[in-house]
Amino acid sequence: MTPVAAMLVTAGLALVTATSLIGLLSHAFDVASVSSELAVLIGLGVGVDYGLFIISRHRSAVKAGLPYSDAAALAVRTSGRTVLLAGLTVCIALLGQFALGVSFLYGPSLGAAIAVALTMAASLTFLPAMLGFLGPRVLSRRERAALAAGGLASTDASGFWLRWARVVEARKALVALGALAAVVVIALPIFGLRLGTSDASTDPPGSTTHQAYTAMAQGFGPGFNGPLELAAQAGSPRGRGQHHDPGLRVVPARRPAGSAGVRLRPRVRRPRRRTGHPQPAGARPHAPHRPGQLGTPRLAGPHPAPPGHRGQG
Repeated sequence: MTPVAAMLVTAGLALVTATSLIGLLSHAFDVASVSSELAVLIGLGVGVDYGLFIISRHRSAVKAGLPYSDAAALAVRTSGRTVLLAGLTVCIALLGQFALGVSFLYGPSLGAAIAVALTMAASLTFLPAMLGFLGPRVLSRRERAALAAGGLASTDASGFWLRWARVVEARKALVALGALAAVVVIALPIFGLRLGTSDASTDPPGSTTHQAYTAMAQGFGPGFNGPLELAAQAGSPRGRGQHHDPGLRVVPARRPAGSAGVRLRPRVRRPRRRTGHPQPAGARPHAPHRPGQLGTPRLAGPHPAPPGHRGQG
């Protein structure tokens, strides 16, 4: 087993435990279906980050000549403090969503916080034990050969990253302005961002829900799939349910005493249909059937038969 495999095993163990706890929490209060997936994604990200902290410090201590047990203890004593502080900060930030008062966010935020806390605990306990079992395999073959020959590998930074750090240190203002300009360019599309809630129109085009949404919009006009529901308190019985928009109609709804509630729906314009039989007075014409439409819409209300028509009995 390599150090990377030990890191992934540590993160996997913590995430499996976190997923089980989220399942148990669903019996206590409502938890969104995406809570487990969100917890796995966040837990995997912080698990890799925390694992790299511990492993990097452990490798540096081993190359400096410390025994493997002392190297693991040093890694927990130094990088472990960083992991502990970072994990607690993330947990507090996630649990801070409870202050918003949006009950839908309680489940995802608590599930993600549990995943981060367990990943942090596993990185501080299980991962150092795994590194102790690995022994010299935490180093590459060349580093192990140099260590066995008595030539300890240097722990000083070198190569590209050392040169890049020196460039940043020498030109701090220029690098800061360049980074700010890059962030501004990346953030420019936010001015064209359009926010809204999702409905069946965002489903895949081949799904039945999207086809039904399109058929209803084409048959009855835009806005039919999203009626606007309003609730208000009227000052007098005369003013209850009154509106002046000819394109809307009022649908009375059940409401407690002392309140006025109306449901506003777009008025449907029904096209007239020319047939060979005259329409009787008061009859409602049928909506035309369109190719590709899911069924023929049926309008509310009775459809009297033309004069002289006899039904099949």
